[in-house]
Amino acid sequence: EALAGESGFALGAVTPTDITSKWVGEAADNVSELFETARAHQPCLVLLDELDAIAPNRSETGTSSQRQMTNQLLIELQNVEGTDVVVVGTTNRLDDIDPAIRRSGRFDDRIDVPPPDAAARRAILEGQLEDRPTTANLDLAPTVEATAGYASSDLKLVATLAARHAMVADREVDSDALAAAVDETSSSIGEWLPQYRSRLDATDSAVRVVQPPGVNLSAAELVDVDVERRFP
Repeated sequence: EALAGESGFALGAVTPTDITSKWVGEAADNVSELFETARAHQPCLVLLDELDAIAPNRSETGTSSQRQMTNQLLIELQNVEGTDVVVVGTTNRLDDIDPAIRRSGRFDDRIDVPPPDAAARRAILEGQLEDRPTTANLDLAPTVEATAGYASSDLKLVATLAARHAMVADREVDSDALAAAVDETSSSIGEWLPQYRSRLDATDSAVRVVQPPGVNLSAAELVDVDVERRFP
């Protein structure tokens, strides 16, 4: 979404519930309609959230509708070449995506986004607590340290629970409220953490977005843009 906003592209964001269907042929038609709409609103960025559910491995899926959906997506990815349509897919289960979708020429750049590092966790907590009453000079360091490996949604939950504890006690959010919230939570992405463990050091400063060789993660560099273009 930030990429579309910075580049001035219209955004078409869909989830599996927007595409999939139990009726044979309908899911493929939905994919076709999505890309037809995107081409009609160029420049456009198409965001396929949970790509593993939209393009599952055809050798492992049991329904004709799912296989047709994946086939149609392959066709559409070829048809957008030479247009001002950029396709981005997000997933936590890369291995579940059909190999033909993952092949070069469909999604050429792969960006690995690990859990937020210490600086990012602090920024997320500050943002979540910004509109809540907190004690003066609240020290977030213990909470930041205790939440290593947490996803951004986990940190949002920590802030919410801390605010709830403070409200029950009729006081501002303080270190005790945050500590209690951390005690009640854990990382929701534990199954993915081992692949990042080698990049974690004692200060938690080694976790970063992995930038593939030759790829600039600046939004303006990822998309060929006309800086004068804006949303309609």
